[in-house]
Amino acid sequence: FHVLPLCSARSGWRRLFAEQYEAREVLMQSPWASGGSGFSVTAAQDLPKLIKHAAQILDCPARCENGCSECILRRDTQFEQEKLDRPGAYSILNKHVLPHLALPEDFKIFGNETHAITESVEDYINRLIFDDNLKAITLFIHDAVGEWDLSEWAGSRLLINASRSGASTRLAIPKISILEMALSQKLDLLRLLSQGNADLHSHEDLPDLGGSSLLAQLKLSDRNVLVAIPNSKSARIGSDWGSVRETPALFGKYPAICISPRLSTEKIVTHGEGNSIQANIIHQFDGSIGKFGVAFWREIKRLRPQSIPSGSKLLRLVYEDRYLRTPLSLRLLWEVVRKAPGMESCSKVKITSAASGASSYGHMAFHSNWNNPQMCAEVMRELFAGAKIDIWKKSQCPHARTLSLEFEGGKSLKVTLDQGFGAWRTTGRPIDFDGYSPVARQAEMIKKMTTKVEIQDRGKFPSLLILSWQE
Repeated sequence: FHVLPLCSARSGWRRLFAEQYEAREVLMQSPWASGGSGFSVTAAQDLPKLIKHAAQILDCPARCENGCSECILRRDTQFEQEKLDRPGAYSILNKHVLPHLALPEDFKIFGNETHAITESVEDYINRLIFDDNLKAITLFIHDAVGEWDLSEWAGSRLLINASRSGASTRLAIPKISILEMALSQKLDLLRLLSQGNADLHSHEDLPDLGGSSLLAQLKLSDRNVLVAIPNSKSARIGSDWGSVRETPALFGKYPAICISPRLSTEKIVTHGEGNSIQANIIHQFDGSIGKFGVAFWREIKRLRPQSIPSGSKLLRLVYEDRYLRTPLSLRLLWEVVRKAPGMESCSKVKITSAASGASSYGHMAFHSNWNNPQMCAEVMRELFAGAKIDIWKKSQCPHARTLSLEFEGGKSLKVTLDQGFGAWRTTGRPIDFDGYSPVARQAEMIKKMTTKVEIQDRGKFPSLLILSWQE
């Protein structure tokens, strides 16, 4: 069963049987009548009430068969009256629709004023943002730090969208998380707060919502509501957050949640590791993609010249990055590896990444994920011929993006990249990339690509680089 977009060809509702829809029934509303057919983009907000009203209309006092002036017969339906089945429609609503409109008792976590959200929580809140109805938003994280995946979390996008609309934004995390976060996780959190212009808070004792997980507290134009979801999977900080595939999300009025005063992000991300130095990378690596590796190692030498032993052979290079997923990031890594100081043909190279997430678009650009996740690993092995390539599950892959080097003589250094090589984009319009061609051809295209790169968002959010060493 499909619902098609609006079409200007006809008015009213019509059944269509089209080959491209595998002869399934299609319902199409077409506003051709004067003034339109009454399509309402806000109808979904009160759909149960509309359906109940429709049932009342279908309950014809004249008990007609095909519609009459007492119920559904109107100017735009009178010419197809013989096709109308008023008792059948009324029966379907009463037997199959109306009984399912009311929430089960165990879902009424906010009392009788609990409402269901049947679209994703991201879509629901975005609609409030675009309607200029959201004035403030607080998102709640419950997971242990090791379960966070902020880069794929819909909440990250919501904070950014809400901030751009002028709404106040806050993020509340478990108090214990502040002590458990590794530096790389703190940096991811700081970047999110900066992009979403959000204040950071902590929480300890959230209210019992009948087993549902609290996702958000929203201040709307006319009321304050909480959003929660019974399915714990949809509360995890990752790509499934806010999904309603298994259960609807719920919202209703509730007193404001008590959270901590605003936390100082500067204190949280303080890096106190010995034998280390850090720098904000803004435009230092911008320029020709073929000179990215040169610019990278020039910055490392500038930060601490003695960290790279002169004339020493590089014994081993290891790069770990769970988000190594695009042709662009592979090319940047390739440039850094081949320009690494002391690199020889016998130097050992190891790259560890996570299984790639597929792109949601059929068309592929140089900076986007492969449509086939397996293709990324195959191209990586072809591009870094002779290197050991490990592709793990994301949960098994280290969170930090680190480049480690071991030199002859015992010296070693480690470069921690806040965003890995995903912080850079090609300049100008997106560059097409044929992600369906043979693996060897793709690797060759990556090597030979000529373009310029620049840090994303024009350096508005610098990428932190930390250099540490061992003598």
